[in-house]
Amino acid sequence: MFSVLMEIVGEKSRHSLQENLHLITAPLQVIWGKEDQVLDVSGAAVLQAALPSCQVEVLENCGHSVALERPRKAAKLITDFLSAQECRCGCLIALLRLSHRCFNIMKRVDKKDESTVYQRVVFKNASPHHYMKVCLVLEDESTRLSAVEFKCFIISGLKSLFGEVGAALTFDLLKYDEDTLTALLRVCSRGLVKLWSSLTLLGSYQNQACAFRVLQVSPYLLALTGNSRELQLD
Repeated sequence: MFSVLMEIVGEKSRHSLQENLHLITAPLQVIWGKEDQVLDVSGAAVLQAALPSCQVEVLENCGHSVALERPRKAAKLITDFLSAQECRCGCLIALLRLSHRCFNIMKRVDKKDESTVYQRVVFKNASPHHYMKVCLVLEDESTRLSAVEFKCFIISGLKSLFGEVGAALTFDLLKYDEDTLTALLRVCSRGLVKLWSSLTLLGSYQNQACAFRVLQVSPYLLALTGNSRELQLD
C-alpha cells in the first residue's frame, strides 16, 4: 500500500495531476495540516494557484491526519463551506425543498388513516475501552521508573483523588518506554474521566515536581499506533 501511495505522489503522477487541475469546476475546499510530514504543506499553495476559487485552510498544530488530530476544527470548516455553497445555490435548494415538502404532503394525504409512529434512536459509544498515550515529565530528567513503579504511581493518584474505591479502577499498562517515561494505557470507557483527572492532578513524585502529559486519546488502539507529526519519510 505504501508503494502505491508513493507512486501516486511521485513526480510523474504529480505533474500529470497539476496539468489537469484546471478541469475541476466544482467548488473545492482543501484542509491541510501545517505540520504534515507525509505531504508537504506547500501543496496547498499549488492547488490555490491552479484553482483561484479553491478555498484553502491550513491548520496550525496539525499533521497529516486532519480529521483525527483536529476533528472539531475540521468539522466546522467543512460545515461552513457547505453552508456557503447552499447559500450560493439557494434558489435550486429552495426548489428542491419545496418539491420534497409537496411530496411529503401527498404521502400524508395518502396515509391519513394510518396512525403516526415515532421512533427514537440513540447511538452510544460501542467501544468498551479507551486508549491513552501519556508521558511523565519529571523535574529531574535523569530519574527513571520501572513499569511497576509507573503503574503504582498512577494508582496512588487515583487513591488520593477518589479513595480506595477509585484506586480499584481497572486499567492496563499495554506498553511502556522507560527511557522516555511514555506509556500506552487501556481503561474502560466509563473510567476514562477518573483516570484522566487523577493524571492531571499528580504533581509530585518523590519530593520533585512532575506532570503527566496526555498525548493522544482514542477509543481505537489503531489511532495511537502513529502520530503523523512525528512521521519521517526516507
